[in-house]
This record gives sequence, structure tokens and C-alpha cells, in this order.
Amino acid sequence: MDNEHARTILEFQITRNITNLFKDFLNTIEDLKEEELFNEKMGKFESVFSEMKCARLRKKILTCGNDSIRELNSLIDKLEINFKK
Repeated sequence: MDNEHARTILEFQITRNITNLFKDFLNTIEDLKEEELFNEKMGKFESVFSEMKCARLRKKILTCGNDSIRELNSLIDKLEINFKK
């Protein structure tokens, strides 16, 4: 397997795994958005996270994930990669 083919496979696997990781984080935010706590002052249940806070967290997660993919792909470009046969 030549270096270019090995690099392509490695980039694909890194991208796939990081993407799955930040999808899991986004699902966790959605789960937390559904949770409610009782606000004694207001006398009612309220969401733990506001829509605005969820949107900010979502943006941070996507930014961090995409930055990680770019950084790792940049590092891969500097390496010579060969897989065992």
C-alpha cells in the first residue's frame, strides 16, 4: 500500500471518529435540554439549559471537533505513513 493510500485511509478514520465523538456530545446536549429543575422562586419547573446556551455549546463542540480534524490532517501531511501488510 503506497503512502498516499495509507494517508487517505488514516484521514478518513480520524475524521469519522472525531465526527462520531462530537455527534455524541451534541446528543448529550439535547438530552440535557430536556431535563428540568424545580425553580422554587418561580414555583415551576424550568429547563436546565436555555435555547441560547444550547446553541453556544453546540457551536463550541462543532468548532472544537472541526479544529481537531484540521490539526490532525495537517500533522498527517507531514508524515510518511505505511501500513503493515
